[in-house]
Amino acid sequence: MYSSLQQQCLVELGVTPYDLNDQYQQSDDATEIQQTLQPANVASTQPTRPRPQATKTATADIPPDLSETKAEAPTVVDYWKDCSPELISDLAVLFPQMQLSVMAFNHCLAQLKDQLYWNVAPKAQVQYVQMESIDQNIMITSPLPNELSLSQKKELWLLLQPHTAQQNTES
Repeated sequence: MYSSLQQQCLVELGVTPYDLNDQYQQSDDATEIQQTLQPANVASTQPTRPRPQATKTATADIPPDLSETKAEAPTVVDYWKDCSPELISDLAVLFPQMQLSVMAFNHCLAQLKDQLYWNVAPKAQVQYVQMESIDQNIMITSPLPNELSLSQKKELWLLLQPHTAQQNTES
């Protein structure tokens, strides 16, 4: 048997204790039946409150500005460190001013020239070769070089070729 305070707590949490249920009631005392059935009737007319969750308590302790900052600040990964040294040396021949792992446009990019950037990411994140103009800068985005298909390599070369050092010296 539960005390009346325990019964109220259980009813408020949406749990019907066995002694509040008629089929489990074995007491002949009418006043006790009336007392135990009263909280059950009240619970059926009032909406039950949802149970408190531990996550609400944990996040309530964190100031709102910190929790929003963590959600807004994604982790930036430098995928250029995973590229082969041969590719990097080939790019250095074509773009002598190249700098790897430059933070720009919320990504870790290769800055091939003053206003030319190349962003690489795994194929799960970036599936196509694309070029976009941001202010007066050009950013080429592609899957990692080792994940490029033959047609994507051709497309990438067509985008990079006008900007190479060899192309500029011939003009």
